[in-house]
Amino acid sequence: MQRRIRNLSLLFTHLFVTEIWAKQEEQCLQRPLILESQRSCTLAAAPEKKWKFKDEKWDWKIEKSDAWDGPYDCINEYCVFVNPGSHGGGMVLISAERNVHVIDRFPKKVVFKHQGAPPYYVSKIPGKGIGLIANRTIQRGEIIMNTLPSLLVQFSPHLELDRETRLELYKRAAKRLPPHKYKFFMRQYGADEHIKIDRNSFRLFINGDQNFSGHLANYPEVAQMNHDCRPK
Repeated sequence: MQRRIRNLSLLFTHLFVTEIWAKQEEQCLQRPLILESQRSCTLAAAPEKKWKFKDEKWDWKIEKSDAWDGPYDCINEYCVFVNPGSHGGGMVLISAERNVHVIDRFPKKVVFKHQGAPPYYVSKIPGKGIGLIANRTIQRGEIIMNTLPSLLVQFSPHLELDRETRLELYKRAAKRLPPHKYKFFMRQYGADEHIKIDRNSFRLFINGDQNFSGHLANYPEVAQMNHDCRPK
């Protein structure tokens, strides 16, 4: 009798753990900005691995880029790079060095600017934080905004690093933005830097659809527009 009770107890325990795992997997599937092939809870269930930051500036492994400063705060092959000369006063990249050189080969384009006042203004929206409100009729096909990302994060460190290390890396990277861009970044929805990046960024592939080239591109100005965090 005691053995049967113990077996039933183990069975219920197994069912309970299975139910929790199913709920975890369901929540994982709902996470935004993750490739279909990467939608798994394996990483979340694995024991957290503590990484050690390399605080001093690292040397370039391939060749130095004249446009980017760094690398800083490296963890394995992922480092923080800063482009102080990009339009708008700066861009920060968290990625492998090879992706810096891919971006360097992009053609340089002039970012669009409105001749007069833009067709919108920034305002606090009850229950939704800060957003953009149109101040005139906007015509179909009219360019409303054209800007470069303030921060780019390669998929791999976003998915592989443990929560504590990832958040510290994002804090360090965000603080390397110019003051006005950092202010815009911190005004985005989210309690911390990780949530701000995870919920407000767009998927961007800098070299076709190859996985290593996949990045989260954070546009704080664009994120102010009313949008769906999980668009169809």
